[in-house]
Amino acid sequence: MDKRIENNKWTFKRKILIALISTSLVLVFVVFFSAIGKSKLNVKTSSLSIYQVSEGSFEEFIPIDGIVFPIKTIYLDAVEGGRVEERLVEEGVFVKKGDPLLRLSNSNLQLDYMNRETLLLDQLNNMRNTRISLDQNVLQTKQQLLEIEFSYQDKKRNYERNKLLFQLKVIPLVEFEKIEDDYNYTASKRLLLLENFKKDSVLKKMQITQIENSAQLIEKNLAMLKESLDNLLIKAPISGQLTALSVEVGENKQKGENIGQIDVLEGFKVRANVDEHYISRLTTGLTAEFIFDNKKHLLEVKKMFPKVVNGQFQVDLEFKGNIPEGLKQGQTLHVKLSLSSTTKALLLKRGGFYQKTGGNWVYLVVGDKAVKMDVKLGRQNPDFYEITDGLKSGDKVIVSSYDVFGEADELLLNDN
Repeated sequence: MDKRIENNKWTFKRKILIALISTSLVLVFVVFFSAIGKSKLNVKTSSLSIYQVSEGSFEEFIPIDGIVFPIKTIYLDAVEGGRVEERLVEEGVFVKKGDPLLRLSNSNLQLDYMNRETLLLDQLNNMRNTRISLDQNVLQTKQQLLEIEFSYQDKKRNYERNKLLFQLKVIPLVEFEKIEDDYNYTASKRLLLLENFKKDSVLKKMQITQIENSAQLIEKNLAMLKESLDNLLIKAPISGQLTALSVEVGENKQKGENIGQIDVLEGFKVRANVDEHYISRLTTGLTAEFIFDNKKHLLEVKKMFPKVVNGQFQVDLEFKGNIPEGLKQGQTLHVKLSLSSTTKALLLKRGGFYQKTGGNWVYLVVGDKAVKMDVKLGRQNPDFYEITDGLKSGDKVIVSSYDVFGEADELLLNDN
């Protein structure tokens, strides 16, 4: 019997054809829905600032304005308060160390000085009298020792002679015993006086040391009193220019109140205000530069003032090498302060795009359009950002402001 053969509609060619048609439909749907999900915006190329990413030398620095100051300034304070009696110099003059500048008067201080001086001088005189009494006692004791020594030697010789006579039966026992007792008494008295003299000598030495120390202390107190009175005449503590003397005759000045300043004009330094954002980045030894008279000059950070006022702190910079000729006190310098050494880095020019993206993404130019690209930025200076991820050398990026683009995912670039 013949077997019936069924016709198979799903041939190999038909299966391949169906698979190709299905794939094409899927691609069409993907492209269609992708196009629907993206927002596009037509933009004139001429209105954009486009920068080509490149590798170059990068130095992290900040621009600051510095004021030229004298290398050293001495502030004048009233060591003692008082009334201004006489102004001996005027502002702007050059003074030498020790020159009198100002005379004050203070009646309370002067009266107190006189009373305390009298009291201290009385104490000093009493101690001197005590010293004189001690010396006189020593002289008296020495005189007594001299007399007892003379008496002792005389009685000793008499005793030794009579002892021999007594042994020879020339004098009676009663007479010899009397001579012996007199000799022994004188010898004991001599020893006692010598012992007392030794003790008195030690005590006197201690007393004299105390008197001398007390006298030195009193003399120091007298000198301090005299110095406090002398401080009413204010003198220049150093040679330089008296750039300020804010006093008027008849005016009362309090103790410790600032009355002026002297600038030492042997050199200059630069003082600048820096944003508190960099307070942890700055250290002494960092270098800076500025242009003066068309020449580059170098500075070095020498001192930092960590106190923050109105969001800023101060630094002092000193010149490396010669100070430029023609530089004047109070002059403003535009300084570039380096925060790091020069290194190689991938660079992106600074621009208005950062305000919109915060440096998290950019519009990358690809042919006749620009698409969003995630990036990571590192260090920065007033000219460039350092690119750490997301771009490569040669990439073109729109660096102008993105505000007019809204939320567009893709920019269609044209010259029309």
